[in-house]
Amino acid sequence: MDLRQLTISGRITADAETRDAGSGRVSSFSVACGYKDKDGDQTDFWRVALWWRDGKEPGLLPYLVKGQGVIVTGDPRVRQYQRKTGGAGIELSINFPRIVLVGGRPSGDNASRGGSRDYANGGVSSGEEIPF
Repeated sequence: MDLRQLTISGRITADAETRDAGSGRVSSFSVACGYKDKDGDQTDFWRVALWWRDGKEPGLLPYLVKGQGVIVTGDPRVRQYQRKTGGAGIELSINFPRIVLVGGRPSGDNASRGGSRDYANGGVSSGEEIPF
């Protein structure tokens, strides 16, 4: 089996939304990734799905707000769909992500400015001690 993994960096476009899915709860948000090509400035929008483990809210959920800088690594998916206007569209998404928060909170919380926090495995930071 081949390994598919993609890493993107950008800003969250709107606060994360949580909904019930058939097999559990999922929080999702979009990340805008800007780049330049021969046509000038371009932006791709990636949908990120963060599945809850054992019904527990991921620890980083309160930080997934509009404007927050993130680096997301996960399994890329491309889905075609029919737009309401009749044309074809493509949705870019990342499942089973590892998320790094960068640049502090956009809400102006000076205590958390700078640095980064790396979250995987349902919101447990790889730098945090686990009390056992």
